[in-house]
Amino acid sequence: MPARDGWQTHVFPLPKAIAVAKLVTSHGIDAAAERWHHVEPRTLYKRGRAGSCWSAGRKPDCKR
Repeated sequence: MPARDGWQTHVFPLPKAIAVAKLVTSHGIDAAAERWHHVEPRTLYKRGRAGSCWSAGRKPDCKR
């Protein structure tokens, strides 16, 4: 996937970490991958993990 700069950041914005965590919790990682098809799976996983840590009141680099 090319670098995210210029028009791509406006047309295909990165999802908020909390939104990814909520969707993964309610519908699974496959639903998140389908919803944000323009984002690499590794990035979705990292944002979902950070969002679940934030929602639990811990630092984004927390261990489960």
